[in-house]
Amino acid sequence: EKEIEAIDGMSIQIQKIKDTLQLFSSALDETISSTSALKILSGLRNETSIIFEKGQVNLEGISYQSSHSAKNLIFDIEKFFIKSLKGKKYVNEIEDDEKFKILEYRQQLTEIQNLIRDRKIEMISNKFDLS
Repeated sequence: EKEIEAIDGMSIQIQKIKDTLQLFSSALDETISSTSALKILSGLRNETSIIFEKGQVNLEGISYQSSHSAKNLIFDIEKFFIKSLKGKKYVNEIEDDEKFKILEYRQQLTEIQNLIRDRKIEMISNKFDLS
């Protein structure tokens, strides 16, 4: 059950990151400043690290690997935005090819989220012998 709790925590966090990336990639006009975006990403990175650190003792196999990948990916995402937003005042100034990279990050997060979800379903099935 502790593994399921840890999986749930990471899955919720991944969804927050995905929602934030969607918000950034669809930002119109001057709605989100670069400074605000970087603060948000820093907060997400910190939250993700804490969730992983707290949950890692209860994770094993694919659950651990997937959660670790999500934690590492948010670091990459933050670095990407630091570079992409350099010299830009607002998020909507990101170039089209950079927006494509944001979509790629969202897809990677979705794949991780799916692995976590599948592991949770497997664990629940085994617990109740639903196979």
